[in-house]
Amino acid sequence: MPRIVSRFVFALSLVAGALTLVSWNMEPLPPTDQGPVRTAEVMPAFPGGNEALNTYITSNVAYPAGAKAAGIQGTVYVHFVVAADGTIQDVKAPRPVDRELEAEAIRVVSAMPIWTPGMQGGKAIPVLMTLPVSFKLAEK
Repeated sequence: MPRIVSRFVFALSLVAGALTLVSWNMEPLPPTDQGPVRTAEVMPAFPGGNEALNTYITSNVAYPAGAKAAGIQGTVYVHFVVAADGTIQDVKAPRPVDRELEAEAIRVVSAMPIWTPGMQGGKAIPVLMTLPVSFKLAEK
């Protein structure tokens, strides 16, 4: 069996060279009591911004041992809601690459600190977000 490289690198999916939180639609929707919207006039923000989010993810994600030993890599797209009070809710990964990678990405996103909530018409509202978390083994 080939020797598995013990070092690994976490990479966040980058779009145009910057960490991007993806929403499903670019037009603001009116506030609703029926559930989260996909975009808002003011989108939710991680405390400290995208650079702090990148630091949080890379500092808290641990490459699962089984996936590492099997050489499994990939990006887990984690969907979650930033509630009107800034808490993280309804964390899911609808298209997992691997169960262990999915569980780790969900664990880390579920444990995120309270965000600044999204705003629509001056009112805090729940917003559906997607965060790509990539797992990549180092080449060596």
